[in-house]
Amino acid sequence: MLEGLRHERKWLPCRLLYDQLGSELFERITSLEEYYPTRTERTIMAAAAPEIGRAAGASCVLIEYGSGSSAKTRTLLDHLISPVAYVPIDVSCVQLEAAAAGIRDRYPALTVAPLCADYTRALHLPEAAARGRRVAYFPGSTIGNFNMEEAVRFLSGTARTVGPGGFLIIGVDLQKERAVLETAYDDRHGVTAAFNLNVLRHLNHALGTGFDPDAFTHRSFYNYVRGRIEMHLVSSQEQTVAVAGERFRFAAGETILTEVSYKFTLDGFALLAAVSGFDVMAVWTDPQQLFSVQMLRARPGAGNIPAGRKKMASIDREAFDRDGYALLRGLLEPEELGPVLRVILEAAGRLIDDLCEQGRLPSRFDSEPMVARWQQAVAALGGEHERRSWDADVVTPELHALMAHPRVLDVVESVIGGEIEATGMIAVRPKIPNDKRTTVLWHQDSNYFGEQTAAQRIISVWVPLVPSDADNGCMQVIPRSHRHGYHPAEIDPDHKALRPLDDPTRLGEPVTLPMQVGDVLFFSNLTYHRSLMNASEHTRWSIDLRYHEAGMQHPRKPDFLPGFIARSRTDPAAEEGWHAWRDQVARSPYFNRMRAMKRAAPLAV
Repeated sequence: MLEGLRHERKWLPCRLLYDQLGSELFERITSLEEYYPTRTERTIMAAAAPEIGRAAGASCVLIEYGSGSSAKTRTLLDHLISPVAYVPIDVSCVQLEAAAAGIRDRYPALTVAPLCADYTRALHLPEAAARGRRVAYFPGSTIGNFNMEEAVRFLSGTARTVGPGGFLIIGVDLQKERAVLETAYDDRHGVTAAFNLNVLRHLNHALGTGFDPDAFTHRSFYNYVRGRIEMHLVSSQEQTVAVAGERFRFAAGETILTEVSYKFTLDGFALLAAVSGFDVMAVWTDPQQLFSVQMLRARPGAGNIPAGRKKMASIDREAFDRDGYALLRGLLEPEELGPVLRVILEAAGRLIDDLCEQGRLPSRFDSEPMVARWQQAVAALGGEHERRSWDADVVTPELHALMAHPRVLDVVESVIGGEIEATGMIAVRPKIPNDKRTTVLWHQDSNYFGEQTAAQRIISVWVPLVPSDADNGCMQVIPRSHRHGYHPAEIDPDHKALRPLDDPTRLGEPVTLPMQVGDVLFFSNLTYHRSLMNASEHTRWSIDLRYHEAGMQHPRKPDFLPGFIARSRTDPAAEEGWHAWRDQVARSPYFNRMRAMKRAAPLAV
């Protein structure tokens, strides 16, 4: 709580909304005419439950996250085939035990093993959960209350919990007209307003804070850039509030963010599921497509942490020198990459807004998720921005955290030593479907950096932000091609990119490298590589990073963002954090050229 109030844009954890009165008010909200999610999901579940039961198979174990009164669960249990156990999980122990007793009475042959716990944290499931195939249940579109990083973390953890071949049945609220969304979160009876304001009364009662609820008003709106409903409490006057021995000042009109609720498209949620280790098996919606119930299946190996993951990461230097590349599976957690993808998608949203204001786009494509909006915008622009440089748009703490990630640096150190510069040679790759202009041709990175770099060691790091395979344009490399030295290249007029003068496949057989989110590819600046055509229906997002020995110079360096010292074994004090890098970027001619061209957002604090 204090962390949120200390933030420049104040916020409170949404769980604080749900004290006893808050829970009662929310139950009233679910019965309001304006609030469509609850009744729509119940209608969908009633129709879908028989098919879900058949797909889940006999003798499964049902695990429900945030089970509450278990009222929705009965529809599912009625159609599961001889389930052997039900594990409801909830933080309200009293309500949990009462609900469990009701389920035992209704299903006497079913083992009911309640677990009083916060399902967003690591769970130790009861023994009953090991008796059959696991089917997780997460209704209510509660997934929308998580930000992207939290959603990926939760879904990845659920994939590990149910195991390969296990299922997740999940309620997912869909994007729709702004008026429908905003009315659902600001009803004419004032119940939602009372629910939101109650959080202040709850804090006053439970923690002795000094909030005056009458000095705040409820406000909710749809943030189309982020694709989410936001609920705020708005200070109606200048005031100072005492909280846990600290005093917090509020200007008139200043807000506290109390809850968010992301809305999805079916394609957008399928992408989120894929990043987290699930495949979408079936989707059920209502006729108006207001809401969906989805059945996901965990892929083999989904969410697994490889042995030794937490130890220092490294690669075989001899093998890297021989082959010119190394692919490390599962080097990063998927949730560590979610914030970077969010930053990129928000940059795309800002650009779409700018293009609309300039009259160059007919729509902001608000009905699409951010992962799809850029694809729609590019189609409307006729491909004009497909090869746009994104580096200056994404200079953020999230990107710095990825570039300075200890496991990435461990690998780089095993190749070039412990004095490492994370360069500003960053490339964001939104690979649009079925367009050759986003198909990267065979090349060596030194073709772009200058022939002088052929004698230098630059390590390229390719990080997929969504699963990458031969269908959506994964990477190919030619092993050992770097041992043949530098080869000149020329501009290909169709692709507007470099191509080799001679066919590089004469140097060796290409290797195709499908990758999951969390896999990382490292290769030399002389290794021939390319990405395939994206023949899928969705944009493939990835990012390139590059590293070299600290202090190394090359002629093209001024043409990129400045880098920063990411690691120094001889002088750790020389390592540069986010603020030091931000200040260098702000002073750089390249960044300021991008700012002048409106090709970069203001730098984060």
